[in-house]
Amino acid sequence: MFKPLEQMGLLDDVRALRSAHWLPPIETVPEWVVYSLPDGMWLLSYMFAMEFIWNNDGKHIRLFFVWVMPMAIIAHEFCQLMGLASGTWDILDLTSYSIAIIIYLLTKKL
Repeated sequence: MFKPLEQMGLLDDVRALRSAHWLPPIETVPEWVVYSLPDGMWLLSYMFAMEFIWNNDGKHIRLFFVWVMPMAIIAHEFCQLMGLASGTWDILDLTSYSIAIIIYLLTKKL
């Protein structure tokens, strides 16, 4: 990550941001913000992107691509719980995925 930033001449700016005193220390940021929130935000952005990309190609293909990833990651999370998949079961991950799905559905109703 740092090599491209260095080549673009942005490495000093990144170092300045990383040492900024106005940012809260990473220890004060709740763990769910660091580990689970990005997963939920990624899922929500995926769903919106698939909706946008496949919007004109028919309802069934659009629904498939919008919903395949949410179902896969929720299934994977439960497989982790049962010891059938690698990784660590985390209820906060499942919660962040669920909230992303709810936000997506709420925006579709508007």
